[in-house]
Amino acid sequence: MDGTIAEKEARRWLKATARELTGVIVSITNERAKSLRNRLVNAVVLKVGGAGAATGAFGLASLVGTAGMGTAIGTLSGAAANSATLAWLGFGSMAVGTLVVPAIMVAGGFVLLKA
Repeated sequence: MDGTIAEKEARRWLKATARELTGVIVSITNERAKSLRNRLVNAVVLKVGGAGAATGAFGLASLVGTAGMGTAIGTLSGAAANSATLAWLGFGSMAVGTLVVPAIMVAGGFVLLKA
């Protein structure tokens, strides 16, 4: 008789332990999924913010900027518009403008992420 009662108690204890462990596994999995989801959302927000900031900078240059010869950047097209915009954003230097645009993208991404 003792063997069967002990076996039943052991089985009950094992089932309860299995339920608890399953709950722990589910909790860990949910936390990992939540963490991954947060990282993906943050990455998308950074990219969208950066793209928006760069687009805004190019739009501002087209709206109010002038090329070296006094021509409005908004009237230019193609490579001339791109070069003039980079020079305007780089305070007269296309090379500096090429470095400023990624900086604007990073800053815009972080501003949107913190909002």
